[in-house]
Amino acid sequence: MKPSVCLKDELFDLVRTFNENDAEYALCGSLALAAYGFVRAGEDIDLLVPRDAVNQTIEMALLQEFEKVPARTKSNLISHKLMKGLGVDRIRLDILELPDELTDVWTTRQWLSVGNIDCCMVSREGLMHMKTVSGRNQDRVDVERLVYDDDPFKPPDTKRDVDMSSQIVAARIDLASELYALCMFLASGKFVKESNSK
Repeated sequence: MKPSVCLKDELFDLVRTFNENDAEYALCGSLALAAYGFVRAGEDIDLLVPRDAVNQTIEMALLQEFEKVPARTKSNLISHKLMKGLGVDRIRLDILELPDELTDVWTTRQWLSVGNIDCCMVSREGLMHMKTVSGRNQDRVDVERLVYDDDPFKPPDTKRDVDMSSQIVAARIDLASELYALCMFLASGKFVKESNSK
């Protein structure tokens, strides 16, 4: 049984709303990581937003049926957390306030075509900078994956060459979304119940 909400669909709905309202945002986190060539199951949609645009961004997310949950600090970033759905049907949105020390990440953001939608993302280098600054173990691994190709048939330390065509980027984000859905399904324990009932 698949969740009724889809990470990719929720991302695209938010991006359309932000674009239509000229909102300032930049996708970062695991979905940007997927766009740049390293797909892993992400936990949420992460958006980097200037401090003066945070309230507007939250209001637009609330119109998309997200609900506020208590804010928290995510490494060195102030994160405004929103949630849509419950349990296996849950999508988390983290709106990260742009701190002064990441101004260069903001100024190098770029627009990428993802399938049939344009999405503003932190640049590949900006994403690596954010992940390096965080100091978390997972982020160190992510930086390695962004830089070096892990193809066993290539020499070690081969730099990653990534196809950034619109359809390929969309396919990688779709895969990250499917991995998220699979992880949520497995975490729910429903697969055990379904297997035992056969």
